[in-house]
Amino acid sequence: MSNLIPEASRIVDGSAPLYLGAVASARSAGPLRAANIKCIVDLTAKGVDHEGVRHKGIRYLHIDVADVPAAAAELGKRLPSVTAFIAKARAVGSGVLVHCHYGKARYVHTHARARTHARTHARTHAR
Repeated sequence: MSNLIPEASRIVDGSAPLYLGAVASARSAGPLRAANIKCIVDLTAKGVDHEGVRHKGIRYLHIDVADVPAAAAELGKRLPSVTAFIAKARAVGSGVLVHCHYGKARYVHTHARARTHARTHARTHAR
């Protein structure tokens, strides 16, 4: 797997890749466009510095989640909307970047769900 986006890990290859990483991975539009990222899921608290992470032509879903262990329950409640956003984007060939602040805490919670989605998506489109 090639990794075109700094501060992010590519977990699904193909024309609609799925990346997971830190907010820094969303700061530069060039690598996002090169990786076919047209949608970003932002899993950060409202107070996080979002300077330079909004780019023309990219759709965003922001889930306000604090970087504390107790936030896992809140994120769990919101995962259906996150996976629906990812599924819709990838179904039309758009790559997706999912990021939290540091690319660690919420990454783990989202990673398992994203991998499950990717396997389901691959099986559905292989038929």
